[in-house]
Amino acid sequence: MREMPRPIEARGSKSCVTLILLFLTTAALLVHGYHPGAEDAEIYLPGIEKALQPELFGFNAQFFQSHAHLTLFPNLIATSVKISHVPLEVGAFVWQLLSMFLLLLGCWELSGRCFSDRRARWAGVALVAALFTLPVAGTALYIMDQYINPRNLAAFAGIFVIVAVLDRRYLLAGLFLLFGAAMHPLMPAFTMSYAALLVWMRRREIGIAGPAGALPLASMFSGASPAYHEVAASHNYHYFLRWQWYEIAGAVAPLAILWWFSRIARSRQMPNVAGQA
Repeated sequence: MREMPRPIEARGSKSCVTLILLFLTTAALLVHGYHPGAEDAEIYLPGIEKALQPELFGFNAQFFQSHAHLTLFPNLIATSVKISHVPLEVGAFVWQLLSMFLLLLGCWELSGRCFSDRRARWAGVALVAALFTLPVAGTALYIMDQYINPRNLAAFAGIFVIVAVLDRRYLLAGLFLLFGAAMHPLMPAFTMSYAALLVWMRRREIGIAGPAGALPLASMFSGASPAYHEVAASHNYHYFLRWQWYEIAGAVAPLAILWWFSRIARSRQMPNVAGQA
């Protein structure tokens, strides 16, 4: 089945798209809010401050550096603040707006690989903007957090990875993967597995499961301490059998919806939507 062509946008059309995306970004900000010091910002914000002023946090800095040193996120934000000479509060807010805008831009580009109707594309982008703070089933995470953190940057990078893979621009996909990994070491692993699945579905003859099973993945991770296990056990979302029924429904129901959409897409010869890219 033939692949849908990449959308061609005129210059005026691109300006219109940018304006609408800016409007949706502003609307999403007003709806979902901005909370710069919430949740695990207590880990990442001190990391940025430490990068800006190394003399800060002379004691117990390991509380946040144990996580902050695994990502280049603090360095990126701190460097941008130094270059722009704006207060950290302003810089963090601008990065939050930028991450929201880029995620919606990525959704716009991805929708163009699935639908030819602009109304369908905008419906998909607007839906994502409206659901930024929807908790993902069993993860205790939002689609887009209400404050800047590595997940927000890795999220839009992941969308652009999928767009690049659909366009067979694998070098560009690799660059976005590297950026995402530099921001958050875990999230791009899920993106990479999905991208590999897309390539396998396209070529069919490439065996991914066999070689992947031979990788020494267990040797890449050290055993967790008893204290870590005790803390992890206090969070039920880490354990599928402890989920509430509505959490299980939140994980299973989308699969049924995607299967239904796939059936519709096949009848309308929309291979990217049907999973036949």
